[in-house]
Amino acid sequence: MSDSDSARFQPSGSSQPALPQLGHPDQETKFAVYLCPPAASDFYRVGSGLLGFDVRAGQPVPMPEFMRSEWQTDAGPYGFHLTVTEAFSTDPAHWPDIEAEVRACVACLSPGAFLGLSGGRVEAWEDGKVWVQRLNASPALTVLQTLLSARLAPYVSASPFDWEVREGKYARPHEQARMKLLHTPRGLDSWQPHFTLVQPYSGSDPERLRHELEARLAPFQTQSYGGVTLFERRAGEQQWRVRADIPLLGAETSAELVQEPLRQEAAPTAGGMTTSSALARKRVVVATGNPGKVREIEEALSGLNWQLDGIGSFPMPEETGVTYEENAAMKACAAAITMGRVALADDSGLEVEVLDGEPGVYSARYGNRTSDLDRNMYLLERLRGKTNRRAKFVSVVILAYPDGHLESYRGEVPGVILEGPRGEGGFGYDPLFVPDGETRTLAEMTLAEKRALSHRGRALAALMDAHRSGEPEREVTRLE
Repeated sequence: MSDSDSARFQPSGSSQPALPQLGHPDQETKFAVYLCPPAASDFYRVGSGLLGFDVRAGQPVPMPEFMRSEWQTDAGPYGFHLTVTEAFSTDPAHWPDIEAEVRACVACLSPGAFLGLSGGRVEAWEDGKVWVQRLNASPALTVLQTLLSARLAPYVSASPFDWEVREGKYARPHEQARMKLLHTPRGLDSWQPHFTLVQPYSGSDPERLRHELEARLAPFQTQSYGGVTLFERRAGEQQWRVRADIPLLGAETSAELVQEPLRQEAAPTAGGMTTSSALARKRVVVATGNPGKVREIEEALSGLNWQLDGIGSFPMPEETGVTYEENAAMKACAAAITMGRVALADDSGLEVEVLDGEPGVYSARYGNRTSDLDRNMYLLERLRGKTNRRAKFVSVVILAYPDGHLESYRGEVPGVILEGPRGEGGFGYDPLFVPDGETRTLAEMTLAEKRALSHRGRALAALMDAHRSGEPEREVTRLE
């Protein structure tokens, strides 16, 4: 940006005094509000390695073999972070006010509000020169960004997007109206959630680059944060530094949640005294927004002293796995990482022997049919003329821990597929399926009878047996 590009922006209607004309933007003090993962997290380690710079430690770090330091000349000084508000110039005298405004905006959110990101995907921006991990922001994070946009605008003496505004790049009416309403320079209202991974890229193999980036970021499609980080770059310095980590009211760090022991509760004894032998209920997240399913699973696990909570409206990742284990693990891991607690998820399906296991993991979308009745009719058409009607329901339950450990439990119910539906209860393929040893379909049974022999019930029973005496020895898969 040239000297002529450093025209200042003073919000209309602002009660703040006009800010001084500082020097060239590269010599000015700048501020930014970022989501910056904790230094001890695997996500931060991977991201810092891709950029070759640890901004929290303020020093270079080794890069993976497929990266080159010359590709990262612009990104290195910033370190690994996600932009909430951009790198705006300011007068150093305003630092106390800027920090106070950020703390006030964070305090406006509900205690424990979910500042989260999901659905990460690798994208190339600016004609392939900048590679990012693009994510979807939670509602609370979007609200926070809007608050920061309005409250921090008076302290901005220059925006890195000034030249784009003057060239008319953002001249559309709704953009002009938004900037005028919020009194914001371009940039404060233009946030797109992304982590910079490569900037700039000058290599000759972009497909390999994309493959390598996607492989390293696959375990980190969902993140949650307990607050935001205020960054500064002082006048005359190249590198950014952390000025303050500002926590959300009531937020708990993932490390605290991972290590939190079961608390002892005082329980009355026969003599009226109290003892600490009763353990508080272990809280486990169920990766579903269906409260009925949560109650069903909690009833099945009533032999354990667990409290099960649904994940509410948080979006679950798309089920793209080719096995029940993969789909259940995707959901359980997303919930565990997001909530910082042990999480449970399941996936199930019907496998028909003569159809080589169809519909299997695609049971809920078999034949691209949109209703249970249509899927049942499609299955019967596929079985027309077949004498082998053997099938089984399969369910896999995954228990995921925030540190990446997984436990897997499987339940199966063998039976046969009828030539037509019977019964009004149940759902899915229940009206077509008669379990071995029964004469009725699952749709003709009471809910209690169905639960007693269901595939999910058997998987949950295996989980309960494993945990009846406490957390079992870990012979598990670890996410890398």
